[in-house]
Amino acid sequence: MATTQSQGKRRRSATTPAKNGSDGSPRDDKRTQLDADALVALYDKMVHIRLFEDAAQRGFRQGKVGGYMHVYSGQEAVATGFLDTFHEGDYVITAYRDHAHVLLLGSDP
Repeated sequence: MATTQSQGKRRRSATTPAKNGSDGSPRDDKRTQLDADALVALYDKMVHIRLFEDAAQRGFRQGKVGGYMHVYSGQEAVATGFLDTFHEGDYVITAYRDHAHVLLLGSDP
């Protein structure tokens, strides 16, 4: 029977914390508190993404868009939260269902 090198190594259980944080926690907690205006702005972005995705889906069903259409509906918060931390010079790599990423980075709908 073939084995891999990691099979002989003992794995850390899910309940055993990693010891790489300053207090022994898996990571230092550096959460950012967002005020009400920032939360509303993020919600507004998610609504705009949903409206774009709905319009794109309608266009696809009407035959105005060829090929395949993989919409991002239901995942708006993923791209919005991820790209809210984007800094100039950062790279963004996506595979498909990436309309939201392009819109959030400033593309015209």
